[in-house]
Amino acid sequence: MVTNRTFITKIVLVGICIFIVPSFLFAKDRITWMKYDWPPVYISKGFYKGQGNADAILKFFQEQLYEYDHITIQVNPARAIKLMKDGEKVCMVGTLKTPERERFLYYAIPIGITLPNAIIVKKNRLSSFKNVEKISLEKLLKNKKLRGGIIKKRSYTPVIDQILNKYTGQPNLYVQSSSRMAENLLKMLLADRIDYIIEYPWVTVFLEKILGKKEITTSIAIEETKPFSFGMVACPKNRWGSKVIKRINQILLKSRPTPEYREFVERWNSKKDLIRIRKGYNEIFLKMNK
Repeated sequence: MVTNRTFITKIVLVGICIFIVPSFLFAKDRITWMKYDWPPVYISKGFYKGQGNADAILKFFQEQLYEYDHITIQVNPARAIKLMKDGEKVCMVGTLKTPERERFLYYAIPIGITLPNAIIVKKNRLSSFKNVEKISLEKLLKNKKLRGGIIKKRSYTPVIDQILNKYTGQPNLYVQSSSRMAENLLKMLLADRIDYIIEYPWVTVFLEKILGKKEITTSIAIEETKPFSFGMVACPKNRWGSKVIKRINQILLKSRPTPEYREFVERWNSKKDLIRIRKGYNEIFLKMNK
């Protein structure tokens, strides 16, 4: 009797294993992708919802990384960096590489190329900036009569960040930390509450479009910047992050030369800017394989 019961128990356990073990062995790992509200990089609402540059690249990665399950959450940039720093299974498309972040993040090869950040001002206020085409950010920040605006915890490239860090906290540099940060800064500029902002020109052009305020601003090049800026995708600096980044690099090396991927990068740029971007795409961007 005992023998029969033991035999039946074994049969039941084997049956349970048949159903449980395969699901355990073949369950997909999950990537949580973080996005933030920064049109037209990410467009979270309105007529162009989901049509941002990073929106398109993120969707492309999710399709190509078929061995993973994917979820997407919206956070602010500071929260995104913290989650990656804590080693969570999260990644972000559309971030910049900095020496500080490299201590806790793995980066793939560049995912995009764009013209650098510039000083954005109202056209009718150009005389306050002596009508120059290029200006030193360092000298501008020393001018107490002009008040600038930047986004909290955002990296504007290591060179610009280093300069800004010296002046953050001064009355002539406003730091925006609310939602829709880029849009709100532009609104402050248009309302003459600040004199200039630091932003990519193509971002400002898009924001003016959705605000119905076309061609009110113009850009002044920053002397300290390089000719191009490169967007990145980052994951935590651990074994999991390294594995994801290696797969993303494989996808990028195969996809970046294609017309489909080029369109992701080029969308929302002006015809004038596209001339420079396409030249940089072919001569610089496609050669950045490390």
